[in-house]
Amino acid sequence: MHRIACTTVAVVIAITSANAEMATMGAGTETCGKFSNLYQTAQFVEAYYFAWAQGFFSGANAHAIANKGTTRDLSSMSINQQQQFLRDYCNKYPLADYMAGVLDLYLQFKPTDSRAGK
Repeated sequence: MHRIACTTVAVVIAITSANAEMATMGAGTETCGKFSNLYQTAQFVEAYYFAWAQGFFSGANAHAIANKGTTRDLSSMSINQQQQFLRDYCNKYPLADYMAGVLDLYLQFKPTDSRAGK
């Protein structure tokens, strides 16, 4: 049953955004309100959204490394703290994209210097 529900959520999200031209794709393009509503009815959907967030964090750090910029220490907050931050953000800003909360969270991580020798 759990697998069917996860698949259903993923399909609904994919169909919702299938016809638009996008620079980003996936759970992060959904509104916080949609995340909050899904989370209230089936808390396991948080794993789907949070996996997207972790990919965003890793991609942002990879970009910073490639450009000798400032990375963020993704371990400077626990996973539970990160998930709570996103739940709180989405409850406060239901019309915002989930990605806006993810970006805000990313900026909360401790900055680190990715330049060689630092």
